[in-house]
Amino acid sequence: MNLTRIPARIFFAAALGMPAAASADSIAAAWESHQVEFHYAGFTSDYTCDGIRGQLKLLLRAVGARDDLRIEANCGGFSNEPQPFHRLKLAFSVPVPAPGGGSPGETFPAEWREVRIGRGQPRGMDWGDCELVEQFADQLLPAFNPLQLEDRVHCVPHQRTLGQPDLRMTLLVPAVEAAVPVE
Repeated sequence: MNLTRIPARIFFAAALGMPAAASADSIAAAWESHQVEFHYAGFTSDYTCDGIRGQLKLLLRAVGARDDLRIEANCGGFSNEPQPFHRLKLAFSVPVPAPGGGSPGETFPAEWREVRIGRGQPRGMDWGDCELVEQFADQLLPAFNPLQLEDRVHCVPHQRTLGQPDLRMTLLVPAVEAAVPVE
């Protein structure tokens, strides 16, 4: 970790195990756990087990899921071969507004932020991920309670469509200051 890039107040708060000071726009949030079964059916892009797990992790982290997320894939003996269909079990936590402001030590600062998922955002997403983003939006995004959702994902089976996928929303995500690890 490069300590020269972390403001001193955040570093000392983290070192003492105290929450970082919240910005004026932040709200108290708590983590809400989810366990979901995700089904992928691809006509344009096939994924290996590691490939789909990696792309789903990128998507979940981009929309504010906590780092300790788990993704289990049932690939049988075909884990290294691209497959058009996958069934995965996901366990992840999402930030939600803390009821009544929450209790100190159980909450963290979070903020409403515009998030975009599209080609190159987050890094590693491509045109071929359109169906995955479309199915992610249908099956997993509701757990994040997005506001102002603009779903411009229009996938065409067996074609990589320019400009796709394009998904924009406002989500509650941990404030940058809250992302400093406490060791």
